[in-house]
Amino acid sequence: MSGILDISVSGLSAATRRIAKDASSLVNASSTPNSVKNAPAAPAGNLDKDIVDLKVSQVNYQANAFTIKTAEKLQKALLDIKT
Repeated sequence: MSGILDISVSGLSAATRRIAKDASSLVNASSTPNSVKNAPAAPAGNLDKDIVDLKVSQVNYQANAFTIKTAEKLQKALLDIKT
């Protein structure tokens, strides 16, 4: 059971990092350079891809959280059977 929890917690951590990266990409895509006049704009990211990546990361996080909840329920049910 511990292996399931370890894998799920690792997945939550990875999904959190991806969400932060994806959110940063979205913010950077919508910002404009304001420090230097007439500076060439950085190439805009693919907004559609950034939004899809963020949603995928969100679903990944939710799936790992659900796995943890399910493992806890299973462990509780097993303990109830043993007693």
